[in-house]
Amino acid sequence: MPKSYKAELELIGYTFDELSTSIKQCLYEDDYENIAMQVEFNEFEEGFREQLISGYGAESSTLKVFYDVSYSQGAGACFTGELDVVEVINKLDDRWSETLEKIKSGILAIDAISVIRCGQSNFYCHEKTCRVVIDYTYDDGDEENDSKIESLESFLTVEFRDQLVSFHTRLESYFEEATSFDAYCDYPDEDTVYTADGKVVDREFIKNAHASDGYQLPLDFDTEPTFWRKTFSSLVTYN
Repeated sequence: MPKSYKAELELIGYTFDELSTSIKQCLYEDDYENIAMQVEFNEFEEGFREQLISGYGAESSTLKVFYDVSYSQGAGACFTGELDVVEVINKLDDRWSETLEKIKSGILAIDAISVIRCGQSNFYCHEKTCRVVIDYTYDDGDEENDSKIESLESFLTVEFRDQLVSFHTRLESYFEEATSFDAYCDYPDEDTVYTADGKVVDREFIKNAHASDGYQLPLDFDTEPTFWRKTFSSLVTYN
């Protein structure tokens, strides 16, 4: 017949701040994947979307922004969507004066300006996986219009890719800051209790235990002692 034994179990519990730096580092490394998954980029994405909407008249219903900060081969940022023709044309400078003159005269008609996916779009998510496409018609029989439009497509593609690189750099900087060891130490779980080697103390044990504060005696006995640990005592039953 099994017997029941009762014995008093006592352990010393530490807050995260009271753990050694090496133990904190181990906890950080063990929890890194979870930390990385919780990083939110919504504020940065909304800011970039607003930049495209206000600067190029991007149609919000068609605008899709993609990004990856995994530091893999395909990491980066890209987007797709319809742009406002008038907004984009108005941004062109004197280098495009001949093209602009044909557009104003109606000889060259720009029907739509879009950003589409290209390249290794199934696996990658960087600036080179999107490009500008212009739908146009012309009635002067000048086939040189084709090369002018191709040049404009290339120009706008480079412009957007530069902006995507800057956008992704901001994402990376924020990600590195949010997942850093310093950030991890700045926002500890105040309710979690650890043993000296970093193991988490069972909450049920703490709930049923009697806790008493421990003190570290300072060398200068004229000063107040400082709190440094908490001792938990509980009765456990072994069958």
